[in-house]
Amino acid sequence: MNLLQNFVNFLEDQKDKPSFLTIKNYKADIGQFINWFEKEFDSPFDPSKTTLQILEQYKKVQKE
Repeated sequence: MNLLQNFVNFLEDQKDKPSFLTIKNYKADIGQFINWFEKEFDSPFDPSKTTLQILEQYKKVQKE
């Protein structure tokens, strides 16, 4: 199951579909987070394991 592609499909299926650039940027941002998560925790991305602490840790890394 490719969660990122499922999210893109969800956005594209909306009645008030976001612009191409919005979808492209969302996909890039979420893809970067998923890649960081998998490297940081040495495991496949599991959205159920995403916590506020993990998001804060990611934000901190992005500022560096």
